[in-house]
Amino acid sequence: MRKNLLFMLLGILFLQQTEAQDVTFTFANPQNTNDGTDDFYEVDVLASSTAGFKLGAGLLYFNYNPAAFGSSVFTNGNIEITYSNVTSPSYLLGSEAFPGFGHYSSFVTNDNGTSRVAFSWQQALSSGMMPMNNVTSGAVELFHLKIRYVDVNQDPLMCFESSAVYTDQTFTACGGTTFADCVGVPGIQITNDNFDCSGASLSLPVELTYFSARRVGEKALLEWETAMEIDNWGFEIQRLDRENDSWDVIGVEAGMGTTNSAHHYRYYDEFPEEGINYYRLKQVDYDGGYDLSEVRSVAFESADPISIGDQRIKLYP
Repeated sequence: MRKNLLFMLLGILFLQQTEAQDVTFTFANPQNTNDGTDDFYEVDVLASSTAGFKLGAGLLYFNYNPAAFGSSVFTNGNIEITYSNVTSPSYLLGSEAFPGFGHYSSFVTNDNGTSRVAFSWQQALSSGMMPMNNVTSGAVELFHLKIRYVDVNQDPLMCFESSAVYTDQTFTACGGTTFADCVGVPGIQITNDNFDCSGASLSLPVELTYFSARRVGEKALLEWETAMEIDNWGFEIQRLDRENDSWDVIGVEAGMGTTNSAHHYRYYDEFPEEGINYYRLKQVDYDGGYDLSEVRSVAFESADPISIGDQRIKLYP
């Protein structure tokens, strides 16, 4: 009788723990970066749990904007997922029980449609090799996403896919002696998923009030104002090279670092090209992240040369 009662109490406790188990996935540290040739969107993927558990296998799906990154980013080689345990931050999926023996393995990335990509991982070492719950109420970095832009001016629109068929893909760690025995000593499927995409939006460390460009004599005057700045290294002033369809840096203005006060900037392009000149600002953070302004244009067009006697002159507005 006492033995039966004990089993009943253990069963109730197990059910309570299972029902209380939850996981929340979020994003953090979004930024645009450039390697000297290409532009990238980068962001960390995090997990947390009110109950806490040792993480086992998992599978996540991500939706993105194909106008920003192109379609089928894995097939086209535009996505990189990393989980190193020696970088800062140190990612959970790269953690090791001892050198050369990671807790996780069998990482797989696949396209799941033209604007959705999937990433999964498996448990390599048993739960007994994990000294404590590695997913707790404090969000922990799982891995890092890096996607190459095809158009950096487009919004990434990065978000978890959270419709019913794509959820409940996370498990607590399975047991065993040294290596994971997920058949003999399986983990628990977590059926209380939560997804928060707000952290994937690119932060605005600099609030740009306005950006204008106009002709002043034979120069182009660019003016802009910030309402506040956070870790602002400065601004690159860029002009479109129409022949090569690329943006050239024609000047740099130092930022104010961090300030809550408005600040006005002014820059003269002393040598604009004949025709329509296109300008934009590249605001750069101290950590290398950046944001691009909208494009402004200024026209420097003159009439075709005409002849008066044996002299050729140009008429200007």
